[in-house]
Amino acid sequence: MWDWIEKSAELKRSGKRFVVLTIAKVIGSVPREVGAKMIVLEEGSFYGTIGGGGLEKNAIAEAVRVLREGGQHVMRLALTPEHGHACGGTVEVLFEVINQMPRVFVFGVGHVGQALCRVLDATPFEVHAIDPRSEWIGAAALPLSTQKHSEDWDVFLKNATWDANSTFVVILTWTHELDYQILEKVLPLPTKYVGVIGSRRKSLAFAEKLMAAGASEAQISKIRCPVGVPVGGKSPQEVAISIGAELLQVFNMVSTTADELNSGMNT
Repeated sequence: MWDWIEKSAELKRSGKRFVVLTIAKVIGSVPREVGAKMIVLEEGSFYGTIGGGGLEKNAIAEAVRVLREGGQHVMRLALTPEHGHACGGTVEVLFEVINQMPRVFVFGVGHVGQALCRVLDATPFEVHAIDPRSEWIGAAALPLSTQKHSEDWDVFLKNATWDANSTFVVILTWTHELDYQILEKVLPLPTKYVGVIGSRRKSLAFAEKLMAAGASEAQISKIRCPVGVPVGGKSPQEVAISIGAELLQVFNMVSTTADELNSGMNT
């Protein structure tokens, strides 16, 4: 008999997102009992069984959908012939997404980058600080929870896990040109949020350059530049607080008007 606890621990260590399906309630004749579990991954592969047939087929499809959208969900299904069962009973299946902690990739650990890592400590975000400058990332005063990456930008971009629901990117390097180079490579990747430090003028210049390079309007519309919500200050700590606030707004789906989002200024 498979050990779902052991399999869950293995998948959690790998960083893969998955759903644990549990039969939470049964009425009448059903193929599995309350507590039966299975695990479904993003591509639809699975471990264990909650009863097979149409029940399982529909549950796997629903699990993949829940993985795309996140959160927790309960599905009720009658086990009738149209669903591939003749039991006649009803089951309620609980869907729980695991490893859905959002990751924020902070490119550049200068003054603002370091402050942002500190601001995000003890929030829902798993924070990754990326900077090939050993003298900066090696000496950076970052929380113990921050994961440091000293490899080249391209190496990190290639090896990182990207997800349209849980990957957040903040670009805070020391030159506009480097900001642009990283942004151009990040845009085609699946992300929830892409922020770039700068001004409205920088935003317009980057948009024009990206459009000329073949980026789509949909991709360009994802960029938050100036990054952060308006707080009125320009010190590294104040800018970091404004960026952290915007990240939390997006993660918690708190609505903010476009004018409010675009009125922040950072250089």
